[in-house]
Formats: sequence, structure tokens, C-alpha cells
Amino acid sequence: MDDLIGRWCGDTANYTFDNKKLTVKFSNGQDRVLEISKVTPDGQGLKVWWVGPPKADGSDNATVFDIDRDVLVQRQNGGGDKGPRREFHRC
Repeated sequence: MDDLIGRWCGDTANYTFDNKKLTVKFSNGQDRVLEISKVTPDGQGLKVWWVGPPKADGSDNATVFDIDRDVLVQRQNGGGDKGPRREFHRC
């Protein structure tokens, strides 16, 4: 978790992680705050679990990230919002 904490800049959004939440600042000026319920290992990455109601499709309320020094990669979601792979750099 310590490797994840801090500010990460991407093409369409910036992420700021602390121990309890993720603040997303989108390039269109909108903000979103997601409360973290837990963080678990996932292969070479970290799976971040979010507080919220279960998803209708039964997928996890979680996102998997890979960290390599100053690069953070949000893996593409297979369920839920089916979000794309996103890459961020420390900023």
C-alpha cells in the first residue's frame, strides 16, 4: 500500500491515494472520491477494494493496479464498468 500512496498523473485523470481513499480529478474538472475498504496482493500487483453496494453483474467492487517504480498501471476491468487499461506516472 505504501507504494500506492501519493499523486499519480494520467492522460484523462489524476489519482491521489491515501490510506483510506482515492481522489480522482478528471481533466473535465469533475472530482470523485472512492473510499478504500482493503488492499490485497494480486499476482505482481495490488487489488484495491472499494466501499459500495455489490455490482449487479456480480463482479468485484475492486480495481487491480501494477506498480513499477514511478509507473502505475490500472489493469483493464473484465467486469463492472469494463474500464480500459490506464497508465499513470508520479507527479
